[in-house]
Amino acid sequence: GLSGVLYRQPFGSGHVVAFLVDVGGEDKDATPDLESLAFASKHDSTVLTCVWVDLSTLGDPVLQGPTYRVIWRRVWTGENQATLYAQIRSLAETWQPRRMIIDATGIGAGLASHLERAYGSTTVIPFIFTSKSKSDLAWNFIAQIETGRYKEYAPLDETLYRQLVNCQLEIIPGPARLCRWGVPDGARDPVSGELIHDDLILSAAL
Repeated sequence: GLSGVLYRQPFGSGHVVAFLVDVGGEDKDATPDLESLAFASKHDSTVLTCVWVDLSTLGDPVLQGPTYRVIWRRVWTGENQATLYAQIRSLAETWQPRRMIIDATGIGAGLASHLERAYGSTTVIPFIFTSKSKSDLAWNFIAQIETGRYKEYAPLDETLYRQLVNCQLEIIPGPARLCRWGVPDGARDPVSGELIHDDLILSAAL
């Protein structure tokens, strides 16, 4: 089903908005086609994080980069690709994102491809998860957090908080300084017993 709340009204034309989409499921053999049957997520949900890209910090002599302020997020669980495509397009018509960064790994490739055809390669930027790209993503995300250039709305989403508490990072020995990170497979909430994923973290990091 669909969950999530619009925390603010859409900005005016002078503001830059971006969509960050982590596509749920890990079925690498599924055919990435909008006409196919539902791709039910075996492991996690599809998460869209909407951020206001605050360009005012570009001129800061130290930060020299934009600040990403989370406005709201949407979570879909078990939705098929056609439904995801239609709902993301509907949200895009409202919010007019300047960029859509989307997980194009595995079954996400089909959704990314259709969105790219609809909005163009300048707007839609596919992200392929590999050991190196995911490692780079972690280091970049950590740098944005530590410099205060990534801002969550308050109060912090409880699901995101649980994922962050259970997220682990391991640096792989070697000069490349690659890291492995995420919530370990099988991690469960000690109270509810439910599996804990890292889909909200991945979406935010994109």
